[in-house]
Amino acid sequence: MSVMVAEGIFPFADDDLPVETAPRVGDGVIVVDERARISFASPNAVSALHRIGIVSAIQGTTLGALGLETSVVHASFATRLPVVEEIERRSDTTLLLRSIPLLARGELTGALVLVRDVTDVRRRDRLLLTKDATIREVHHRVKNNLQTISSLLRLQARRIEEPEGKSALAEAERR
Repeated sequence: MSVMVAEGIFPFADDDLPVETAPRVGDGVIVVDERARISFASPNAVSALHRIGIVSAIQGTTLGALGLETSVVHASFATRLPVVEEIERRSDTTLLLRSIPLLARGELTGALVLVRDVTDVRRRDRLLLTKDATIREVHHRVKNNLQTISSLLRLQARRIEEPEGKSALAEAERR
């Protein structure tokens, strides 16, 4: 990475990934070589992998051998740009993987895979969508009820004979 910074190729100019996927201090770090074999895993990365059920030693193995999708690493190798992918396991844990290719003098030497547990964020997103749907349903029902009341007031206004009553019902309908 320091070689890439010195050569002026990091940060990537073409990196147009969303801000919410940008690297954070608490991200776990996995370093893989050009064959996608893990050479280093930080404690945060190991902890995140434990949350999705990977408890075996990971150094020296590949992400594929651990049962993880390797497409994020292979895509970053192919494009030589950062690639982000989410994986969900056991329907209760979601990890965000960001693969940053490591280049030395234009040659691919491996990748830095940043691992973040985004389970709480995704749970809140789903909860927000549920609440939004509930609010839309309540709004729809209130609108239908107001239309029903307006129709009943118009119907009553047609039946009544006194002009004061008609004007009062017309006023109530406008409200």
